[in-house]
Amino acid sequence: MLNVKKQSYKDFNVGKLGWKFIDSISTGRYKLSSTSGDLGDNSDDAGATKFWTDLVGPFDSIEKIIYADNGSGMDYETLEGSYTLGFERSRTSKQLGKFGVGGTMGCLNIASKKLTITRDYMGKTIARQYDLNDVKEKDCWGTSAVKVTKEMEDLLNSYVGEKGSGTVIVISQFDRNNFGRRKDNIIRDLSNYYSSIYCEKIASGNFKVILDGKEVQPRDPLFWYHPDVVKVIDEKIPGTNYRIRLANLKNIKEAKAKSSGEKRGLLAKQGGYFFRCDRLIKGKVVNSDTWNKTWDRHVHYRYVRWGIYFDADGDKDMGVTSDKSDVNPTQSIGDKIGQIVMPEARIIFRETHQKQTIQSKDDKKQ
Repeated sequence: MLNVKKQSYKDFNVGKLGWKFIDSISTGRYKLSSTSGDLGDNSDDAGATKFWTDLVGPFDSIEKIIYADNGSGMDYETLEGSYTLGFERSRTSKQLGKFGVGGTMGCLNIASKKLTITRDYMGKTIARQYDLNDVKEKDCWGTSAVKVTKEMEDLLNSYVGEKGSGTVIVISQFDRNNFGRRKDNIIRDLSNYYSSIYCEKIASGNFKVILDGKEVQPRDPLFWYHPDVVKVIDEKIPGTNYRIRLANLKNIKEAKAKSSGEKRGLLAKQGGYFFRCDRLIKGKVVNSDTWNKTWDRHVHYRYVRWGIYFDADGDKDMGVTSDKSDVNPTQSIGDKIGQIVMPEARIIFRETHQKQTIQSKDDKKQ
């Protein structure tokens, strides 16, 4: 057996992350929505009760996006770490952060410049930034401390007050050209995104999301807190701490199809939804190439919705991706979900099918 003497740290040569590598990872899978979601997750982890997103610049081509929160803010070490790819810090199972890369990696995929202004409970305001022009020139990854100007201080104060803690992030120089920059389109897309992924948090009243000055309203796909919902299942998956819920939407006015277009919408929204730390990360799960535990999309399943709720401790079982946009549950978990969901889903299927069968032609038309 070959014995290799363990080298001391002094013999370890720290490698350089050159420009070509940074340029390549900045064209990854993050979109504006997932980047915004990661920054919102960081705000939630910091104990924020409010998360703002504001767009700056001409209507047809915005120049900056500002994200702000009234969380705990950061000290110098934490701020510097937030620009480290894979920043290691202690996290609880209830926190949304995963690998410590989203806050930086997401922004790299969107913008060539990111500025962070923050103030913690000690009351000192500090700032830091990356600029890909500097990274390219120096041919290595790096960030810079920034002297806080009155303009920066005023910007932070406009969100959290003169004595409040919190963080403001400004991204700009959108030279990747990987998203449309019309203000109305961005507001529409982000509003739909925020209202869905944070539906549980917004509905609880503990986390307000303000987009372009307007508070975002929750859009819970299960209608779980709606007074007319039929709650069929609300229990833990056997042998786990993961909660499963199944709802029948047959009595909910907002879920009744009034036109062929709305019926197509109901068909598109049926299926399963996965919530990590009360944050929606995957939805509309029906049978596909990667999932075959429940049903194929069908008109008589249109009122069936189920949800899986788990904390960060369940990331391995659920196969959560680094950008928290997808899941791939283990065979065992997937089988258990199907065994719980399908008996009740088939009952709802038969009820819906029978009701449609006994209707007259006039009733069906109406």
